[in-house]
Amino acid sequence: TTAGDNPVDDTSSAAGKVLNLTGHLDDLKQKTGISTTAIQELDFASKQFGLTFDTVSQATALMSRYLIEGNKSTVGALNDLGLSIDNIKSMKPDVAFQEIGKAIAEVPDPMKRSQLAMELFGRSGAQLLPVLTSDLEALRKKAHESGNVISEDLIKRGDARHTLQEGYQGRLIRCRGILGLLLLDPALGGQSKRFRV
Repeated sequence: TTAGDNPVDDTSSAAGKVLNLTGHLDDLKQKTGISTTAIQELDFASKQFGLTFDTVSQATALMSRYLIEGNKSTVGALNDLGLSIDNIKSMKPDVAFQEIGKAIAEVPDPMKRSQLAMELFGRSGAQLLPVLTSDLEALRKKAHESGNVISEDLIKRGDARHTLQEGYQGRLIRCRGILGLLLLDPALGGQSKRFRV
């Protein structure tokens, strides 16, 4: 039987991929402060334009830094868009990204849109323009409708399982190492208390 013909192997492989994905999503949540649901929605939206969530997360992180530092260009861009700096600061990163996108989409001059996007999100701002000026709300909804969003609860359980699995794998590797040492030098068996798995 080939690997592709074995349903047990296929199921195990699929389960492993899901566990890795849930672990990755939870890691991104910790790094960005964006919920796993919003991460998946924005990733789906970004992929419609040949981008990924990584571009969005880097851009929003840069914008947050600019706002904290009081960067004049960033503050000026928000003022030009008629957005309140305090309001943007108080929003979750994904919500702020969407609100800024709506404001930029209303700017009639394409050159001005590009300039504002770069002042707010750095060099990747121009690259993100198609995402920013799209109907993000509709795309985020479509991500759910197309089955591209895993629930927060499933991600939490999957991440816990993934962490547990990594722990087991680490112990297994240590066990193999210890057994290898004992095979090479049986005298070490009397010092087994020194080895912790």
